[in-house]
Amino acid sequence: MHQTAREFLIRTVPNASNLKFEISHKAHGVITTTWVKYLWLCFTGPRMRDNFSKIRGWSPSDFRAYAVYLNEWPLVGYILCYIKDHLDLCGPNKDVSDLLITLTTQLANNHASYFLGSFLNFRFGHNYGNPFPFNEYQETSENVQYSTLNAAAELKLHDVVQALLLTCAQDAPHAQRKTPLIISAQKGLVGVTQLLLDQDLKTDTKDDFGRTALHYAAENGDETIVRLLVTKGANKTIIDNSKEVPLHLAVKKL
Repeated sequence: MHQTAREFLIRTVPNASNLKFEISHKAHGVITTTWVKYLWLCFTGPRMRDNFSKIRGWSPSDFRAYAVYLNEWPLVGYILCYIKDHLDLCGPNKDVSDLLITLTTQLANNHASYFLGSFLNFRFGHNYGNPFPFNEYQETSENVQYSTLNAAAELKLHDVVQALLLTCAQDAPHAQRKTPLIISAQKGLVGVTQLLLDQDLKTDTKDDFGRTALHYAAENGDETIVRLLVTKGANKTIIDNSKEVPLHLAVKKL
């Protein structure tokens, strides 16, 4: 049994850990195709087009509504986490590549989905020549992405938070080993930071620069997030690769 399928089944089906089966290259292709179509329905379907794609000036209520909408698609986070594994295992597959090209091109054409298209292009662009267009939606995409993430945290929509954190990371988990907690602290996402800390995550994990979430919060002068981290036991004396502790970075902001 493929590990990602096993993890999902164990969470949802009694005694699923005893199941055994093999997944062929063809099956991986079918799984990838199905998942791409699921993302397609979520981010380009009628409700997306009618309610979010046409918004130009997003309000707090729009971000909340978007977070609630994404919460109705519970597989998005799981797909974004594991789709590359299945794509790699299905081998060269023109049909899947063509489907990804078409999807990412469509995602690039509105504010509400541009961030996802950018993420998918980063993960898979090397497979089909980086066709993702950089256009006028790129500039406002990050605001939609992070504001929706904040709204999801305020509404305690854990699945949406996890999914959006994956898209925020881009190359961080691969090149810099930034954890979701580090990303949320670095970006000043108070609600997300609190939500992650409520899960009793390790506060002192370092990225490739030797920095923890507390280093970034201190560097930003973000007193609220600093207090949240310290209250949860974050180590104030950890030294990063530049031989600096969080306090050093905070002083530089003065």
